[in-house]
Amino acid sequence: MPVLLAAALPLHPRASTGVLALWAGTWAVRAVRERRLPRSGFPGPLVAGPLGLYALHVLGMWATADAAAGWFALEVKFGLVAVPVLGSWEWARMKAEDRERVGQWMLAAFGLACALRIAGSLLRQTSDWIATGVPELTYAALSHPFHPSYAALYLTVWWILARPARLASTGTGAVIGLLQSRAGLLVAALSALASGLERRRRAAGGLLVAGLVLGTLGAGLLGRLRIEAPGTAATTGSAGGRLQAWSAAAGIVRDCPLGVGTGDVVPELVARYEAAGADYARVRRMNAHSTYLQTAVALGYAGLAALLLWWGAVVRHAWRRRNRAVIAAVAAVALHAGVEALLELQQGVIFVAFALTWCAVAVGYERAADAASEPV
Repeated sequence: MPVLLAAALPLHPRASTGVLALWAGTWAVRAVRERRLPRSGFPGPLVAGPLGLYALHVLGMWATADAAAGWFALEVKFGLVAVPVLGSWEWARMKAEDRERVGQWMLAAFGLACALRIAGSLLRQTSDWIATGVPELTYAALSHPFHPSYAALYLTVWWILARPARLASTGTGAVIGLLQSRAGLLVAALSALASGLERRRRAAGGLLVAGLVLGTLGAGLLGRLRIEAPGTAATTGSAGGRLQAWSAAAGIVRDCPLGVGTGDVVPELVARYEAAGADYARVRRMNAHSTYLQTAVALGYAGLAALLLWWGAVVRHAWRRRNRAVIAAVAAVALHAGVEALLELQQGVIFVAFALTWCAVAVGYERAADAASEPV
């Protein structure tokens, strides 16, 4: 099931729903047949972290005026419960040899699904290019039906964990460059630079950067370069919109340290946009465009603390197992979370939950097991 979930994630934003439903049904049948509840296999903090954050969102319904929006938010975020709980049960039943292989299988399935998604988008857009004469091979046209920023994060985290061959590094960078997500480009570039701390990864990191440059240049040649002229981004572009959102969100957190409630984030932000004359963010009803600020606006400092404790627990687990790749993946997610509200769409919730539970435990498990067996 974890391999199937890894393959479903990049294919369609809602493909993971069917896999999780099938997974839950399988465990329900097992529980009835065996007449006992399954036991947990993941380290406790890796399960308690996302469950605690979700529990705070449930409690946040008490302060929510827009109940419909609140229930929808809980539905979207239910992956914070389903992925770690089902995963922990599955891990507990796995044999040692399966645990040593499942991480590699997941990354292979995820990488193949990403390649199929990108190839399908390129074929579709090339066909439209031939028919219309308009090249739309970048940004949302390439990532559809995913947001370009999320697609870039998928590829960056996969590159960090899978440690692909040099040619694949260049190809990954080129696709991220074509996606033209500023957040995606920044996080990928920083991840490549960080990989230089490991001598064996310096060449791959350099080729990832080369791919980023090639992809960005390709986007420019196609006339779809999304880098705005100096002086315009702060007032009219998406970068300016983010600044408006961050300013409004910070003001709400300052005035409402306990949070405004699970379903009232956007209405409260829009009220601030109107008061400040932030038309770009108001018209688009932008969320906080930061996972940290979005969580703090909804749940206050308690929610922000729960989020940081969860991610900190993942880093601690990886540190104890000397798994630098997982630490780098958490860093990539954390950096991206600064400029995107990753837990507001299912394509972000399921991916983050999967990366910070299953990938954190399974990727590199065989190396950690070998290290633990070495004589001291």
